[in-house]
Amino acid sequence: MQPEFATPPLQQQISIGSDLKKIISDADFHEGVAWHSRHFQAGENILKEGTEGRSLFLIESGHARVMVTLKIERRVKPGICDLHTGDLFGELNLFEQNPRSASVTAVSDVQLLEIDGEQLSRYLNQHPEVGYPILKNLFQLMVSRLNKANRRIEYLLGWGLKAHDIK
Repeated sequence: MQPEFATPPLQQQISIGSDLKKIISDADFHEGVAWHSRHFQAGENILKEGTEGRSLFLIESGHARVMVTLKIERRVKPGICDLHTGDLFGELNLFEQNPRSASVTAVSDVQLLEIDGEQLSRYLNQHPEVGYPILKNLFQLMVSRLNKANRRIEYLLGWGLKAHDIK
């Protein structure tokens, strides 16, 4: 069962995914340059926390897990959320190259589309009628994920205060 915080509103996922598939089918958005179809076997790393990149990923099939490294007495890698067919990840680095904030590992065999952020940005600028809805839905997706992360932080803070009997 997926945690409540893992799944953005279904409408946003479906809309962004179908819009991205339309772009990929456009002859002006070249496979091998603007996007790649990739396959990962169960247990294989898709992304490594801390590495740089500007790709957006759309899962076509399979199950992956997002994890972060906690630096406490020993290194622990808790799962932040699970991703399934139709889910997106990598959106934080879509328009600017920064270190990845989490690792993503294939739980089952995963087939996904890796979309180059620079190429997508150029395409969206040239096709604003396509770009605006995608950017609007990406923004809503990120706000939804941020709100869920905030609720999780509040829960963990409350748990920590209670566990240490802090009033």
